[in-house]
Amino acid sequence: MENDPFLTGAQPLPTPPSSQAGRKRRNRFPMGFKASTFGFKAVACLIVVPWLLYTIIALLFAFAYHDSPLAVWATSFFGLVAAIGIGLSGRVSPGRSHPSLNLVLSFMMVVAVLVGVWSGTINYNRYIAKYWAYQENQAYANVIATDSAAKYGDAGKIFFTSGTIVNTDQSVGFKQGTMFCVAPIQDTNSDPTQSTAMVQFWAVGTNCCGKTGGFRCGDAAKSGSARGGVTVRMTKSYKKAIHKAEAYWGLTSASEPVLVKWVKNPNTTQDEQYKNGMGFLVAGIFVFLFICVVLGGLAAMGLRATRDTNRHDGGGQYGV
Repeated sequence: MENDPFLTGAQPLPTPPSSQAGRKRRNRFPMGFKASTFGFKAVACLIVVPWLLYTIIALLFAFAYHDSPLAVWATSFFGLVAAIGIGLSGRVSPGRSHPSLNLVLSFMMVVAVLVGVWSGTINYNRYIAKYWAYQENQAYANVIATDSAAKYGDAGKIFFTSGTIVNTDQSVGFKQGTMFCVAPIQDTNSDPTQSTAMVQFWAVGTNCCGKTGGFRCGDAAKSGSARGGVTVRMTKSYKKAIHKAEAYWGLTSASEPVLVKWVKNPNTTQDEQYKNGMGFLVAGIFVFLFICVVLGGLAAMGLRATRDTNRHDGGGQYGV
């Protein structure tokens, strides 16, 4: 070939500048990724970053929100700002017909923040807040059911004297979407003439009774030595249920009674709240990891397919 007279001294045809620029553009990927590693790094980025952001927010709601709620909300807000900033840096430009990796990452980070706040508040309100209420408020032992409820306004756990019962026959339910159930707590050792005494303590629960009678909230329906309670916050619905019980059964309630969830061992109930909160936290972390794996993998595949299509078409930019 080198002695061919037709090729002697022939120079290679120069590559058009536009082709060179196009080749450079096609070798440029989000966050400096190379073509050979784009798939792995993109998937890792789209999975790990949103998952870590969700995990941090969920952990903060579980362990820091009780003492520093403002710091938790501030952290969540800054996470959202960071996500939006990443998205703005990767927005689609006029010369690019597809979203960049940063834009997809931004979307998943926004989802991570919103889902983290949502699940974190649920976990705190349903489990963690109650644990701290039982832990930090006072625990009272040998409480007589006829004693003034005003003495126990700061109670978290109450252990009643033996002979204390929940009068399930005089319970009522107040329906307001949810059935709010109340039943008077009475002392069987008291003077029979005190049978109409003012009710100081009420056992309460939701969706665990009939309109009248049939109270089975907490451990009230279980035979045994249950005579304790963990306190429950008074609400308008519970107040209406108490008024209904007063009218229906001829009872008289204290103006500010103490509401409790009737349980066999308040300390065990407190521990269960903490365990349930930790279970909810761990389950949420693993579920969101699975979501990130699925969505991150699909998004990376979509970005790579779009890149390959544009490469074959000879157009499009692949920068951030």
